[in-house]
Amino acid sequence: MCVDRSVPLIVLNSYVFLKHIYNPPRVLILDETLEHLSIKHLHKVIPILRDLQSSGSSILFVTHRIDDIYDIADRVSIMRDGKILVTEDIKNIDKINLIKLAYTQVIKDHSIKHDDFDFYKLLKYNEAILTNLPFSLLVTDVKRKVRLINEAAKRYFVIEDATHLDIDLKTLLGPENAEVYRLLKDRIMQQKEEYFYNIHMKTRHGSSSQNISIQPLFDGKLFIGNIITMEDVSQYEKLHRQLSLSENLSAIGLLAAGVAHEIKNPLQIINYYMQNLKLTHPEDAGIAETVQEVDEEIVTVSNIIDNLLMFSENKELESEDVEINYLLSMIITLLKKSSAKENITLHFDPDPDPIYVQAVKTELKQVFLNVLKNSFEAIDEEGSITVIIRLVHSNPEKKQVTITFIDTGPGIDNQIIKNLFVPFFSTKKKPSLNMGLGLSISYNIVTKYAGIMTMQNSEGSGCKTVITLPVIE
Repeated sequence: MCVDRSVPLIVLNSYVFLKHIYNPPRVLILDETLEHLSIKHLHKVIPILRDLQSSGSSILFVTHRIDDIYDIADRVSIMRDGKILVTEDIKNIDKINLIKLAYTQVIKDHSIKHDDFDFYKLLKYNEAILTNLPFSLLVTDVKRKVRLINEAAKRYFVIEDATHLDIDLKTLLGPENAEVYRLLKDRIMQQKEEYFYNIHMKTRHGSSSQNISIQPLFDGKLFIGNIITMEDVSQYEKLHRQLSLSENLSAIGLLAAGVAHEIKNPLQIINYYMQNLKLTHPEDAGIAETVQEVDEEIVTVSNIIDNLLMFSENKELESEDVEINYLLSMIITLLKKSSAKENITLHFDPDPDPIYVQAVKTELKQVFLNVLKNSFEAIDEEGSITVIIRLVHSNPEKKQVTITFIDTGPGIDNQIIKNLFVPFFSTKKKPSLNMGLGLSISYNIVTKYAGIMTMQNSEGSGCKTVITLPVIE
């Protein structure tokens, strides 16, 4: 070490410590000085060293006590056999890794030159892997304090600075995840490997489902902490629900087709008999009135059957290039008078450019009308419905259009959202006016065109329906 002789330089042991800090030195070197102090005196000395550091003194101390490093140091260097293995800011190296580096023997291959550099490079390589893992990773000590956290976990818990280190796991999870903490704490105390699946968690980003694993860390037989990993499986759960819904719809569709065809034949026969009765007794007003009422019910049943057949059969009708902005503008123009009568304001925000999809125009029209009809029925007295069309680029080779319907109704109970596309399911107060087939048919049509249809509560109040369809050039 080269030292400027004009700078006061003091190397101390514990016996002369107080004498030489009376006049604060520029550089203070402590060679295992703190090891000789009792706990009582150490607690008095550490604040003095911090004051010296704050006043501009540089302190270099040699120690084997890890806690002293985290109490005082800004940077740490690990030396073995006269060589520096690694130098790093103390905030960038957790206590568990520091112990491993300082006290674990490294097998040396003397045929390899610059083994210290290779070791440092390996350390950085491992650190890079841990930091950039695609799932959240936490390392906690025996007191459940966080000692290491990777980038995915920082993003998940919305952490932007270094204050996350040395905080309790309970504090990191927050009061909104109190049940999760109790679950993890119980297993951590058992010091056993454990897995939890589909655990519901909350952060400022919202709710998610997490698969959580706990791996205890041992140095020999000494328990030194835990590795906790959390993998977000919310998308997997969403895809699983969509697959399950598609399978259910397919099975119900086959059943509906069979039932519809079987009912259609006797219904036609009943209609023939009623018309014959009307023709053979033209003078009987009572019979004519009865026949008229039965005719109306037959029409109702026939419409239900037609809806069932449309739901169950993927008929290959002739497709055409449909311009989405124009189609929806025509539908909204037709609904303007009805909406004004019901004190509902329609807002239309089309995409500035023409957007074409390959589909049967009447089927898309039916989908849009069903969604708008639901929004109309959801708004009790007055409100608004907004329709937004946007072209999106999910990737350079795939363009999609999103059609978003937002109403100001009361919204949907979160417990029943998953059932909205199931046939005959309805939230209407008068089910006789709605058979619960509109959304099922719409979902089936959108799926047929490789699209996606979702419904959820919008911020504040109301419901948001989003339909995504592939775009053609």
